[in-house]
Amino acid sequence: MTEPRMNLQLNLAIHLDSGLMIASGVSGRAVHKAVTRDGMGRLVVPASSLKGRLRYHLGRLEALLPRTAPRAVSVEETLLGSRASDNGVGVPGCLYFDDAHTARDASGTHPREPVEVRAGIQLSRRTGSVAKGHLHFFEAASPGLVFYTAIEGDLPGGRQGDALGLLLGALDRVDKLGGGKSRGLGSVRLRVTSLKLNGRLEDAARLRTDYVRMCIKEAGA
Repeated sequence: MTEPRMNLQLNLAIHLDSGLMIASGVSGRAVHKAVTRDGMGRLVVPASSLKGRLRYHLGRLEALLPRTAPRAVSVEETLLGSRASDNGVGVPGCLYFDDAHTARDASGTHPREPVEVRAGIQLSRRTGSVAKGHLHFFEAASPGLVFYTAIEGDLPGGRQGDALGLLLGALDRVDKLGGGKSRGLGSVRLRVTSLKLNGRLEDAARLRTDYVRMCIKEAGA
C-alpha cells in the first residue's frame, strides 16, 4: 500500500549580511561582471544557486543519520533530483523552487535596488603586485537587502520525517551564496517565514527541533 504524500508550501526570506555577487555572465562598459537580473531588470537570486547550497548541506546531514538499512535513493536526490548520469539523463526532484526577488513596495512595484560596484585584482606571484590586465570591476547586491522565495512540492510517503527534517536542517545551515566568498561576499541568513503541510500552518522551528530530538533518540537506542 502506497503511503500518502504530504504537500509542502514553504516561504523563505534570504537576508544579505554582506554584498552578494551572482554574476550573470554579462559585462558592461563600467563593469566586467554584472549581477543577475530578470527580464524586468530586477535583482534575482536564481533558484539554482539556493538548490546548489542545499544539496551540499543535505548530503552532509544525511550522512550523519543512523541507518537501519541502505536507501536506494538518497533524501537529497528525492528532494532535489539526481545529477545527470553518463547518459546525460537525470531524475527530477519532488520540490519546486522559485527564483528569489526583493519585496514590492506599497504601489505594487519593486523599488530601486542598491547595487555596489567593487574592484577585484589578481596578484602576480612573481612580483607580488597587481598582475597586468587583471584589475576588474564587478557588481554586488548591497548588504541589508532581503529576497523572498517559495519552495513547494509533495514529500514522499514513508520518508516524510527525514525529508522534512533534513530540508529544515539544511536551510538552517546555509550561510553563503554566490561568488567571492573568499573576499567576504555572499554571507546570508535564511529565515522560514511560513510553512504549511497539507494546507495547515506549522511551526518550522518546532518541527526542526522535534526531528533533531528524534534522531538523537534513535542514535542512542
